[in-house]
Amino acid sequence: MRWIAMLVMCFGGVFVAACGNWGEPWERGRVETTPSEDPLPGNPAYCDGVCVATPPATYTGPSLFWIGNPSVAEGCPVETPDKGIEGYVPGQFPLIFARECRVTPSDLCAEEGQTCAPLPRPEFHLCIHRLGPADCPPDYNEHTDLSEMGTEIPVTLCCQKSPLPS
Repeated sequence: MRWIAMLVMCFGGVFVAACGNWGEPWERGRVETTPSEDPLPGNPAYCDGVCVATPPATYTGPSLFWIGNPSVAEGCPVETPDKGIEGYVPGQFPLIFARECRVTPSDLCAEEGQTCAPLPRPEFHLCIHRLGPADCPPDYNEHTDLSEMGTEIPVTLCCQKSPLPS
């Protein structure tokens, strides 16, 4: 019985010595940092586009949208090459066409509740959207209804008045 007790004591001591101090972090590779430390000295992360309000959970976006005459519709810019929804504004003549260019939003904005998106060229709008009829949130107050091409599903499109930061 003494041998078992000695083995337990010995292995327990080895375990504590191998793991270090009980007060230290247990995660392998964990590094304690303070908010003042820059993880990449000389390369602070910042938004090089525009910081906009993060859309409500029921909306998709923000995205860049080209909206206008379908015969002069532009393709998506290089910085946002992926197309999303496309459709027409119902009841408009001449026809008004909208094309989404998907943005990969990031959280590089200093203010909580903001999303970093690329600054749109003048012919594009910064918008959010959702399926079905809905009201637009205050930060995206230009409301347009679309009929998604190929599905005829109604889409609510909510855009900002000015793409430039205030």
